[in-house]
Amino acid sequence: MSKKSDLKRRLEGLEEIKGIMTAMKNLSLLEISKLNRLAAAQRQTAMGMEEAISDFLSFHPVPAAAASAEMKHGLYLLIGSERGFCGGFNEMVLQRLQHLLHTDHKGTEATLMIVGNRLASKMPANLRIGLSLPGPAAPEEVPEIITEAARYLGTTQPELPALEPRFPVIIHNRESGSGVETCVVEPFARFVRLEARRYSYPPLLTIPSRGLRILLADHYLFSVLHDIFYSSLMAEHRQRVRHMENAVGHLEKALAKLAHHVNLLRQEEITEEIEVIMLSTMEPEGRNSL
Repeated sequence: MSKKSDLKRRLEGLEEIKGIMTAMKNLSLLEISKLNRLAAAQRQTAMGMEEAISDFLSFHPVPAAAASAEMKHGLYLLIGSERGFCGGFNEMVLQRLQHLLHTDHKGTEATLMIVGNRLASKMPANLRIGLSLPGPAAPEEVPEIITEAARYLGTTQPELPALEPRFPVIIHNRESGSGVETCVVEPFARFVRLEARRYSYPPLLTIPSRGLRILLADHYLFSVLHDIFYSSLMAEHRQRVRHMENAVGHLEKALAKLAHHVNLLRQEEITEEIEVIMLSTMEPEGRNSL
């Protein structure tokens, strides 16, 4: 009897866990539906900015001296997750950073901007963290975090002139087919490459080209950050949905086995009860025969 009671309690506990996981999955699906709309609109904005910058730079390229400047100090913006249950989401970002620092950016002094407490908790002690922010759990939290990150970038740029024009390097995850891939983005790299001219005449400017280039860079970075943050958050939620679905699948198998064991124990109890009844009905007949 006690064994069946224990199994029933465990069955109820697993049912409760399944309900929580299903609720988490449904919440992530709801956030994904919102992010799909926001990300599509933001991608269009970023593409429009890219076209405008390309047309401007085709007539007003960055001076060769600035374009060829060697990056001595790297500022890396790493975007991870604030919540768990998303597998190796944060480890992928950290591994990509370590790969960069040991290959293409070897010898570069690195300062990190970390978004997401789950990612921040995994940072090795030998890496310098300049800023650590909580990660967004919902799309509505993205603008505030971007504002904080942009404020830090603005205060850092005058102190680290060697960063221009390649800073910052952004490492984040995004959806790729049925999985997640880690991307490395240098948003200002396009400012130092030669652009093909699509028009015969240069744009008419009302301010000096250098001042316009700075304004375009600010607006472009703001647009790119929104695109990247929405993409990262969507990848995080999709990863969480996949893990919740796998976990719920395992739970359902465990629940089916437990339910089967409970049924077997119940059948044994019924059999014992029938045997007791049959024995109790047979005892008077035996006594009468004596």
